[in-house]
Amino acid sequence: MKRYLLNWINAWVVITLLVGCQSVVLQSQHDLLPHIRKPTALLIHSRPSQLDAEAWGTLVSQVQERLSQRKEFRVLLTPQQQQQRLKASPGLRTDLRLYRTTLILTGISDRALANRLVPGLGVEQFLVFQVEVYPCTEQCQGPEQLLVRFILREPTSGEVVLRTRKNIQLEADDLEIEALKSEIIDLVDEVLSSFEDAYVVPWHQWRYEHLKPSDRRVLRSKLEL
Repeated sequence: MKRYLLNWINAWVVITLLVGCQSVVLQSQHDLLPHIRKPTALLIHSRPSQLDAEAWGTLVSQVQERLSQRKEFRVLLTPQQQQQRLKASPGLRTDLRLYRTTLILTGISDRALANRLVPGLGVEQFLVFQVEVYPCTEQCQGPEQLLVRFILREPTSGEVVLRTRKNIQLEADDLEIEALKSEIIDLVDEVLSSFEDAYVVPWHQWRYEHLKPSDRRVLRSKLEL
């Protein structure tokens, strides 16, 4: 049992920062180096009904632009680029739609679908971006709450590489159109910034890599970081 707990702790780094009754949660695998510079497809959850299409489109574009500038992604396929790659494969387009819906709603990676989609899209990882406004539970005093999360996952294994999320309670005044828009933009920026800060290989790990035998060494220069 003790060995199991130690292995679990080594596999995951879980950091919870409390801000009043709110929390920012970051979960990451201990070693991110094997997951850097892999081609990745960005899967975006449906627009929250409380946000108009124009504001959502602008927000999605900004998120895609920020992520595409990250050197840690060798390639980041947007939903539009994914559809272009699967243009000649209607079956795979259906698989992608089903996989995305199942993954976002249940958190489960359907391996049969993933094994078809990964070579079809030419990627090795999926990054999920989700914004959700939903009713409060018994523990939440306001009328609604807002959730934003980013999840980086290896689809064929179902393994979660990195996850960052935060949910906040919304008051009645926050549900006004402009106020809610501002809350969503601010929270997306905060959660995305946490993801960007976490999705790096720390300096001490690079130092350790340089101490390895040359045939086992991962060079930062070769990864173009």
